[in-house]
Amino acid sequence: MKVVASVGVGAGRSYNPQPADGTRELAPGGMALDNIVPLELMACGEVGIVAQIDGPAEIVHRLAEMGLRERASVRMVQPGRPCIIAVDEHRFSLRADEEVEILVALNASRENDSPM
Repeated sequence: MKVVASVGVGAGRSYNPQPADGTRELAPGGMALDNIVPLELMACGEVGIVAQIDGPAEIVHRLAEMGLRERASVRMVQPGRPCIIAVDEHRFSLRADEEVEILVALNASRENDSPM
């Protein structure tokens, strides 16, 4: 994933991938990269769409088996270490691992769902 600029945690906690020409950069699958944050920076009750999961294939595969995959809706139930997240009707306790990065688009929209 290409990150153009990183904005600090105090300023909305998000990456700002908006190009100067006003076009929207999209993640794989057509997801707009508006307000992308690492999962561990989500606040209690925040909801988003998983934009990207990077890490060792076996861990990414195991997370996908549990339902945590790109384009899945996720809600932060309890932030912290470990955090508790809700994916569909399931809740998971998830300890942050330095080998795995989960990026979530808060207030995400899929490009196909938004009017042109």
